[in-house]
Amino acid sequence: MKLANHEVKHKDISYRRSHTFVNKMKQIALKEKTVSVVVQNTKTLAWEGPSGSPVEGKDPLKLCKSIELPNYCMGILVIAPLKEKHFQYVLTCSLFFVVVYGKVELHVHKSSWIIETDDSFIVPLGNAYSLKNLSHEKTKLIFFGIKRNPPIGEMVV
Repeated sequence: MKLANHEVKHKDISYRRSHTFVNKMKQIALKEKTVSVVVQNTKTLAWEGPSGSPVEGKDPLKLCKSIELPNYCMGILVIAPLKEKHFQYVLTCSLFFVVVYGKVELHVHKSSWIIETDDSFIVPLGNAYSLKNLSHEKTKLIFFGIKRNPPIGEMVV
């Protein structure tokens, strides 16, 4: 009988602790400042070609950053059929990609993978990567960048 009472008390204490934690988190959340929400329509975004200038019909890829904030960014990358996004070094952020549709060959550092629709991958900070569209259709990817500020004295090229 004592064992059963001990189990009930133990569960009671765990419940109270977790309930107290949840209440504290709610209080902290209520004290936080109001968050602004950014909404973008893909038709109104500024699309860039590989040179960074406005996209032209013949460009092998087009890119737009739909959200650009101090600590993170989000955008869309579209690669034309059988075209390539040449190597790029990721110096100030880690990039997270999701393939909306298509099939690409991904190279990060000295490794490569075939990535298809609904797959995702990460390019860690400090690495170079390239993407090649293996499809006869355009490939569309969504990316998220989590930025960091370089230490004082670190040179960013």
